[in-house]
Amino acid sequence: MSIKKSVGTSLVVFLVALFSFSIDFSTPALLFRFPGWYECFFCLLAAVLVNKVRKWQLTETVLSIIYASFLLVGRAVFKYEWDERIPFNHGDQLFKWMIAFPGFVCVCLPVVHYMFDALCKNGRNWVNTTETVWFDRHPMLFPFLLSFFVQILTFVFCFPGIMIPRDNVTQLFQFSNTFFNGKPEMTTHHPVLHTLLFGCFVWGGKIAFGSETLGYALFTIFQMLIYSFCLASMLCFLKENAVSSKIRIGCLAFFNLNPIFSNMLNTTTKDVWYVSFLLLFIVEIVKLLQGRGKSIRLFLTGLLCILSRNEGIFVVLTPLLTGVFLKNSRKCSIVVSALLIIVHGLIGNVVYPMAQISPGNKREGLSVPMQTMARYIIGHYGEWTEKEETWIGNVLDIERMEEWYDPNKVDSIKDVSINNAKENLTGEDVLHFLTTWIKCGLRHPITYVDAFLELKNQYLYSTNITGITKVSPNQLTTDNTQYSFDTLLWQRDLRIEYPEKMAAVRRGFEALRTKACMLPVVRLICISPTYTWLALLVIFFFLKQKAARVLPLTFMLGVMVMVLFATPLDGYDFRYSFSVAFVLPFCGLCNLKLLYPSETTFE
Repeated sequence: MSIKKSVGTSLVVFLVALFSFSIDFSTPALLFRFPGWYECFFCLLAAVLVNKVRKWQLTETVLSIIYASFLLVGRAVFKYEWDERIPFNHGDQLFKWMIAFPGFVCVCLPVVHYMFDALCKNGRNWVNTTETVWFDRHPMLFPFLLSFFVQILTFVFCFPGIMIPRDNVTQLFQFSNTFFNGKPEMTTHHPVLHTLLFGCFVWGGKIAFGSETLGYALFTIFQMLIYSFCLASMLCFLKENAVSSKIRIGCLAFFNLNPIFSNMLNTTTKDVWYVSFLLLFIVEIVKLLQGRGKSIRLFLTGLLCILSRNEGIFVVLTPLLTGVFLKNSRKCSIVVSALLIIVHGLIGNVVYPMAQISPGNKREGLSVPMQTMARYIIGHYGEWTEKEETWIGNVLDIERMEEWYDPNKVDSIKDVSINNAKENLTGEDVLHFLTTWIKCGLRHPITYVDAFLELKNQYLYSTNITGITKVSPNQLTTDNTQYSFDTLLWQRDLRIEYPEKMAAVRRGFEALRTKACMLPVVRLICISPTYTWLALLVIFFFLKQKAARVLPLTFMLGVMVMVLFATPLDGYDFRYSFSVAFVLPFCGLCNLKLLYPSETTFE
């Protein structure tokens, strides 16, 4: 390409992109505003990178269109309150969207192409190297000790741990009533394995040492040990597969020094256990695809994932079922998949009922349908038949929807509906509700789209590029944990306390960590949208390779992203993005190794 043509292409891309970023979407009229410096930077970046594009690829184009659509909707809609937005069907607004869209594509396409190109050029070198570092002398022990040491340092400042106000309190209530008050109240709403371990540690500390605080602290430490062991196992596996020492050191530092991750690892949540076991499962999946897997280890790690997270069955079965299409892993995939399905069914339908463990409320799996239907009720009240009203009313408290509706979470309408609508839903109730939900969605699809994206917008948007107000990453702190401690003491006589002498140090540490999360560069790795967009990039990159051996982990990551968008809260709570953020680099590195195999491995 001649210099004159390159300059001309860059200039056109810059002007088209700048035009799109200048459009003011706050009014139906075609008005413009002065773009910010960051918008000018992205336009300039696209103008520079566009000349690196040699050939347009379908996968890159599709991903760019998805990114451009997200950006357009973010700037045109979700910058404004949900009940003050200009309607989607406004003719002038739609015209502005049409003329703005090409500019957003012009920004996204060169950037996506450049990132794909960089992965192709560097990926082989990342996973085929003979270099070693000092901790490779003990590839399992040293990463384990380093990880655990760093986590203990942060644990000291928030001893005995950080408690989730709603989930952990409910788990201890269920455990206490079941084993000490003779009232079987345990449910599958929270993973039973996690509830049992949590309750045993807390009550074990109370019975054995006379201190629930010590029991709670030991549970937090045990959680850190599990995490450190699983992370070290993955890093050891990457070393065996000749992954660059710089990459492995970067992973070790990233997961232990990232302030939002250190916060999560001190929080007694099932998510930490789930992602830890998921690392072990990924290792076994890759070994299977390399032709050296062991069925028993694959089954056990998959079972641990299923027992530590309710939706774990979907994530675990994805790579196994895709492995069926690969000749060297077909037999093992079929056997392990069948065993996991059978065991999962036996546990849920035989073991739990025998142990008087009740199933969770069926509304938990209806978060998105309930939220979108709530918006339909508010905006199109009465647009249903008498029978449809009955079916909707079984699941939702129709009369109180407008009062309790929160565009950012489902919990409020779920709670009021459990109390005022039908408490125990049957499978038939759920089926009728979903049927009605689909019919109503066909009548007013824009209402559903608007409600869904409003609920999930912070998984996609929270930087200035979208025009949405910046949000800080959510951190569970000792302040909101104290509320949980007070509730436990008042209702169950469980005395878990923060050491009063450490109060000033604890608050200072949390203030410092919160400020660290808000630093310009650090903030990018502490918010949900970063990992959502990177996950999509990784998924599309490996789909582009058209190699069957990388499909299992690619599909698993895709299922995890879909699960993320089925959660009842928006992306402000990083806990829901934690699993995707945690496995993302390891799925990418393992797939690169599968894509570029070599004989360069370590014993």
